[in-house]
Amino acid sequence: MKLKVFFPISKDLVKIFASEVPSQKTIYDAVDFFKKEIFPKKKFKKFEKKIKDILLRNIINLHDEEGIDKEKIKILLKEIKNGKDILCSGLPNIKLVKMKKELILFDGHHSLLAYILGGKKYLKEIPHLVVENKKEDKIKVFFGEHASKLKNKIWRNYVINWYSKKQLCKRKRKNIGELFDAIKPFLIRESVIEN
Repeated sequence: MKLKVFFPISKDLVKIFASEVPSQKTIYDAVDFFKKEIFPKKKFKKFEKKIKDILLRNIINLHDEEGIDKEKIKILLKEIKNGKDILCSGLPNIKLVKMKKELILFDGHHSLLAYILGGKKYLKEIPHLVVENKKEDKIKVFFGEHASKLKNKIWRNYVINWYSKKQLCKRKRKNIGELFDAIKPFLIRESVIEN
């Protein structure tokens, strides 16, 4: 698997740390290997590059609004407004898997929604990590203990909502844009954003 970490430098330029990650059992394992064995030891290629505009709204979500803690978004938005990026151990909290032409957000839903609230529109504007993966079956790991229930089902029809009683749910929102639109009324009501 290939793994790339992107940090914005200017409006159009990003710094990229890229590495081939040895074969791992899951995408989570690949990220952990990168975090422990590659990133701290600087065993990656480092370069700067212009990348194309990818709308944050078009990224595929793995949670619907029942899986989102709106209070957490408010806290993260304060960090962003104070000029801080949302990182974890020096790496972006926003983690995506690239499947053919689509990007699936597997970690950092709250962070991504907070960046959108903070006015970001394009992926190149925020720190993020991308795992390039071509195997559809690797995606089911993101559903945790419920992955076995998806055995003969299409994962795209489902989301995982850790905060609800029935955690494996039929998908309501096809992307982050629709998810943002669904939680926006709450955020307006709570004066997080203006109407």
